[in-house]
Amino acid sequence: MSGKFFSKAIAVIFGIIIAISFLAFTPRWNKKEEVSQVVKQLSQPVIKWQKITIEDEPKKFLISLRIPDVVIYTNDFLAEKINEDVAGYIGALKDIFIRGVRTAADDNGEASTLNIDTEILLMSPRLISMAFTSSDHLSGSKASDPKRTYLIFDLEKGEMMREGNELFRDDLAWAEAVRIMKPLLLSKYDGEPSCDLMFAPKREAFSASCVGVDYSNEDKGPFSIFGDIPISAIQEFMAPWALKEIFQPGES
Repeated sequence: MSGKFFSKAIAVIFGIIIAISFLAFTPRWNKKEEVSQVVKQLSQPVIKWQKITIEDEPKKFLISLRIPDVVIYTNDFLAEKINEDVAGYIGALKDIFIRGVRTAADDNGEASTLNIDTEILLMSPRLISMAFTSSDHLSGSKASDPKRTYLIFDLEKGEMMREGNELFRDDLAWAEAVRIMKPLLLSKYDGEPSCDLMFAPKREAFSASCVGVDYSNEDKGPFSIFGDIPISAIQEFMAPWALKEIFQPGES
């Protein structure tokens, strides 16, 4: 696959994330009393898992998906919206892969493969945090690095949450988190990566990833790395109430 296609694919992935983020924006709640009333009306979300296999005929590609089905017994509308957003996001990743299969220069007769595994990182009264790990192998080329991206759903507002001030409720705290997390994530990587940081809360940590390019090895294709960042790395500049709000007790 050419470097141009990889660059376009990366741009499309981040375009999807940015578009979803802007669609998710609405004014914040003005009163904590209102938030409390909404939270009390929601039952704890239940996650059911679906495994889906898509095979193109003749044997051109094989796609394996593990997708969550979120059930909220006290709010069917919210559960449906979350499931639609998840399906739309996975569908976008799938479409990028299929375009790559159809435009790839090399074809040795083997099927190209894509695996997308979804993980629930954290469920609390305030949010559901999900990670999507996608691994693809195009026929006639080397397998690319697994890529990890995230979606966070705000159960108070009933919609997708923006990274940054929507999670921390503070732009400066978000900027400081990025400043600290990115070097920590890349500290053990030997190369010249240029990538954008994404992160989402999980139990007692943040799951973080960077997807971009490595200028020391541009022929490799997209650069991708992910790992966990401990809460202790950023807690000194975070208000205690903000961290407590994010990591409220819940099931995961």
